[in-house]
Amino acid sequence: MGEGVIAFSKDWNDLPTSGMHVPWQLGKSENLLWISSIGTRKPSLSSGRDIGRITERLKKIWKRAEHTRDNIWVKSPVILPKASSATQVAINRVALKSQVAHERKSLNLKAPELWSFVPNAGDYIDLFNASVKVYYCVDDWSRMHSVDGEWIKQKEDELLTKCDVVFATSEKLVTNLSQRCEVPVFYAPHGVDYQHFSSAANNELTRPNDLKGVEGPIVGFIGTLDARMDINLLKNLLPKVPQMNFVFIGPERDGFCDDLQQFPNAHFLGIKDYEELPAYCRHFDCAIIPYDLNNPYNHSVNPIKVREFLAAGLQVIAPKLPELIDMQHVHCQDSIEGWRDGIEKALEPKDREAVSKTMQEHSWSERVKTLRAKVAEIRNS
Repeated sequence: MGEGVIAFSKDWNDLPTSGMHVPWQLGKSENLLWISSIGTRKPSLSSGRDIGRITERLKKIWKRAEHTRDNIWVKSPVILPKASSATQVAINRVALKSQVAHERKSLNLKAPELWSFVPNAGDYIDLFNASVKVYYCVDDWSRMHSVDGEWIKQKEDELLTKCDVVFATSEKLVTNLSQRCEVPVFYAPHGVDYQHFSSAANNELTRPNDLKGVEGPIVGFIGTLDARMDINLLKNLLPKVPQMNFVFIGPERDGFCDDLQQFPNAHFLGIKDYEELPAYCRHFDCAIIPYDLNNPYNHSVNPIKVREFLAAGLQVIAPKLPELIDMQHVHCQDSIEGWRDGIEKALEPKDREAVSKTMQEHSWSERVKTLRAKVAEIRNS
């Protein structure tokens, strides 16, 4: 093993994204201390979800980091969320350093690589004698509807001044970040858990119970149902194709499902375990990414689910997002009629294994090998 890794990322139990897949790969060969969600916004005391997260953190404040998989230990520190003043930041620095001191010693993280998958770790990355500091940017954070855009941009700018190298998951993010920092910014498109999702293309996986009553073609979506979605598109599209079933898997935010409950061909199945997703994909006939192009946040996205759907052998219908326009087996549309025609075309019989194999060379292990090589090059330059 090398010097180890400290990673600032999402909550360990959150939906898997690249900010989780990359540290999962890093933790296969190195001791990795995963510092879970340091707070990109203030929690809402009216939110049961937020209260639950606070309660869980307080229960674990003096517990050691949890060994989860491979060489990964997860610590959920208790610090002040969205620290804005110098006093708050100072308190958080002391609190964080003390709460992970035991793990740093036991995992021998004397001079680790430091990877941040969140934009507000700049207050803390100088606490760990890091041999190299990496920012892996997955979103245009300042345009997220649920955060204070001005504050998060300020924090991201601070982080950019302290990093040695930056990776970004879309070309638009590369351009944006390159204009704001002096260190190299590299394009790092998502990988895919190919072995996991390709099982949907070449195996007869059992039909999940909550799909057994769904008759006819299934148009599937997996992901968070929130303000990124084009609700008007779906409200206009679903009644035009009553013979098609639209199955949505994932947590709901912002009352997204409310306006679609009226449609008998809309099915909301809630959150499913990651291990269950291939079985659902196996019984989808095509997949959609119904993101709203009028939402500026979406202009920089590179949806991780597209590669997962393709690995599962599914054709994908999506808006004309810059990262998707030239992708094979992705049908980009910009009108209700285009979406309807695109779905009908995607429902035509296809060789699912052939579609799946287009993702075979894009595994997360290969992606992370490329990232590690670039980091090593920066360290040695």
